[in-house]
Amino acid sequence: TPIHQFVKVGEGCMIAGASALSQDIVPFCLAEGNRASIRSLNLVGIRRRFDKDEVDRLSRAFKTLFRQGDLKENAKNLLENQESENVKKMCHFILETKRGIPIYRGKNNA
Repeated sequence: TPIHQFVKVGEGCMIAGASALSQDIVPFCLAEGNRASIRSLNLVGIRRRFDKDEVDRLSRAFKTLFRQGDLKENAKNLLENQESENVKKMCHFILETKRGIPIYRGKNNA
């Protein structure tokens, strides 16, 4: 898996084999493709690591961040009154990226 210089791969990510990373990958996400895109949360990894409530918080946050609207604006809004440290990590990562975040393509979209 080639990774471009200065790309940041967030905590708890899963990168599919033969993927090429040219942009930062948000914590706890799964990325895939030649010029990787975000496919989903790394559900296997977060289920092994966190309790059900935290998995639910991360899932809701992922949907809020990636499914509609502007990613950075969604991250700013989600940070307000957020108690989950892991959701905060995702939001801060998005707000602080210098290389950008790959687009969300979903699990079944090419």
